[in-house]
Amino acid sequence: MIKPISNKRCRGSDKTIKYVDALAGTGKTGNACEWSIEEVLKNHQNIVIVQPSTDLTAQTEINIQATADSLGTRVKVVRIDNTIESIEFVTKEIREYLIRIPADYGVILIITHQAFLKLKDFPNKEKWTLIIDEIPNVDQGYKYQIPLSQGLLTPLLDLCDLDNGYSLVTAKKGSAIDGIIDKADDCLKAIEPLLKLIRDKTYNIYALNHNFERITNNEDTDKDSGQFWFFSLLRPEKVLEFKETIIMGACFKRSILYRLWQQNNVSFIKHDAITPDQISDVHNNGKRLKIHYWTEEAWSLEYQKKTFDVDGAETNVMDILHGDLVVRLGNKDFLWWANNHWKDKWFKDLSNGINLKHNPYGINSYQHIDTVVFMSALNPTSPHYTFMRNMGVGPTEMRDALVHQILYQAVMRSSLRDGSATSPVDVFVPDRQSADYLQELFPGCEVECFAPSFINDEVEKKPLGRPRKSANAAERKKLCVKKKAVRVKQATVLGITPHITIFESPYDTIGVDYEINDVDQFMAQLKESSHDWFENKSDNVLVSSAKFDAQLSDKTSRGRDNVTTSWGLWLDHDGGGIGWNDFHNVFSDFSHVICNTYSGRDRYRVFFPTKTSMTSDVHRITINWIFDQLKDHGYEDHGFDLTKIDASALFYLPAKAANQDDSFFHVFSGETLDPNKVLESVNLDGLIAEDIKVPYKGKLSNASIEKSVMIYQSIPAGHGQRHRAFFHLGLALYKQGGDWEQIETILTQADNDGSRASKGEIQRVICSLQSGKYG
Repeated sequence: MIKPISNKRCRGSDKTIKYVDALAGTGKTGNACEWSIEEVLKNHQNIVIVQPSTDLTAQTEINIQATADSLGTRVKVVRIDNTIESIEFVTKEIREYLIRIPADYGVILIITHQAFLKLKDFPNKEKWTLIIDEIPNVDQGYKYQIPLSQGLLTPLLDLCDLDNGYSLVTAKKGSAIDGIIDKADDCLKAIEPLLKLIRDKTYNIYALNHNFERITNNEDTDKDSGQFWFFSLLRPEKVLEFKETIIMGACFKRSILYRLWQQNNVSFIKHDAITPDQISDVHNNGKRLKIHYWTEEAWSLEYQKKTFDVDGAETNVMDILHGDLVVRLGNKDFLWWANNHWKDKWFKDLSNGINLKHNPYGINSYQHIDTVVFMSALNPTSPHYTFMRNMGVGPTEMRDALVHQILYQAVMRSSLRDGSATSPVDVFVPDRQSADYLQELFPGCEVECFAPSFINDEVEKKPLGRPRKSANAAERKKLCVKKKAVRVKQATVLGITPHITIFESPYDTIGVDYEINDVDQFMAQLKESSHDWFENKSDNVLVSSAKFDAQLSDKTSRGRDNVTTSWGLWLDHDGGGIGWNDFHNVFSDFSHVICNTYSGRDRYRVFFPTKTSMTSDVHRITINWIFDQLKDHGYEDHGFDLTKIDASALFYLPAKAANQDDSFFHVFSGETLDPNKVLESVNLDGLIAEDIKVPYKGKLSNASIEKSVMIYQSIPAGHGQRHRAFFHLGLALYKQGGDWEQIETILTQADNDGSRASKGEIQRVICSLQSGKYG
């Protein structure tokens, strides 16, 4: 039975954590050691340093002693990280040591991440300064296949509904989980780790409501076949209430820990004493680096199963990749990572290849090597992605934290870590996303695709283009007058109180005008409306940013010409393009809301409150500025509906998705977007000279549809022909007068094997058509 609780997420204490955000190889660990020595010697502090591997803890102990010797002093250092005994033995030894150490003993204790997280508690934590070297993993997914024995688990658990499709899992009162764990029943061995997590309260544990209820009510399906899904998030309380808490890591503000704990009332402040001097967000040796990527598609275990026709033989993509790499690597010494099932097959006959099997943190003995191969697919499961999206972390952010950060750390085991090295470095990565991530950290590097051309023939690359410029002097003069008029008109609405309009349906031509006096109250009302669910989308009401005057036009009563002022910006994302979490990352400095649409899946809606009212022109200019920011971040095909950028556009108020599991609503704080600053900063030439084109309003006939689909399906597969034909099918439907919904439906039906949809091509075709480049 799932019990309802408040829809507000559980929040931790309002505490502060100090952070050190520094790139790999910049000396943050060395600085932390020196700072710790100083604190121990001057102030008799007790300091615990927590690191990701025993290799690194051993190295740090040596470095601290060497630093103390160079200063002509001695410092107490204790390392507890036995690699032979069980983790239970190690944590017991750590606890016993902590209990007997007085507050002013003045010691540096070094332990591993694993041991720290396994500790049930940290005795006398208020006497200790905690330094966590490298950002710990905070999220995990667990799948249990227990279709027959689920009755052993469910009676032990209480579930509290979070009103987002998930529930917080706790031990049922009187269930005596401790006693069950201590009995070490073989039938419960599989779920014992989960029971320990629930008991120890280091993590919050969550269950997917419909999955839990269906299985416990014996409504299982072949699809799930008894699979229980649970998810855990590390609680910030684990690292709080120490004398001081410091977390160090590269790209800290991109981490999942930073994102989630900010939502839990944790404040982060830079630790100035440990942060390296002249710190930069990027490396200055990018010109040494050449990045070779294999595919334009996202790398995954599923991708690794693909086959290609090579000289008449069906060949696995991994065999093609391996053969290519063997030739390219030649006699060079190189470091390599790959998934476990490939490690016994790859490079086993090459003595010059070093397989680094464990996580790359703390491995600093390969700085003489100039070549790295990283082909691991480390993606979480789909249920894990969905869970994290509901917790405010999108797929791209997860991929950055779980894949790209490991890749970056692997690359930094090479000679790139040595600031005095000058030799060229070659890094081989699986996909374009990985290459782009590294390129951002190593400006000036070279990037190339090293796969044979047929590997990426059917993958659409991002289009290039520049905005149109004024054709002649007369047009430039006309634009100059227009620009001045836009600014003058905007100045007349600055003092006007913001208004919006609510409509009962798309056919309502009058609406109800609402005055916005309190932005926070309006945002709260949006959140409240997000809890509503409608059987049909049309049962919901609609909102427009505009205030209308029916007298301003003879033809319309709520069209563009009827807009007197507008306030706030609404955007509809139709899927494909940029994910909502990446969109948030681009605009993280600004206050905004991101929520699901009724259709759910990867579609979402965005709302920006604005600092002042706007004219309809400035409304349009500001939205185009948003699109320009997306282009600057590499999202030209962003996926937003270009037909709804006018102030007169209508949007359904936030509500639950048709499939309620797709529902989410996130409020992000920040600076309120000021359209007047946008107006001052943008080049208005292209924004005023061009209008976004909308599709023809014709009517598709069955005959024209059948003919267009038949032409597409007659094209043979291979060498990108079907890819091009698929776009031309969409273009033909567009020219014949199809609207977006019709085009999407027909493309989906024509894609009878789902191969185009799986690559996101349906939405890319629609986005390309919406760009206005095709009439």
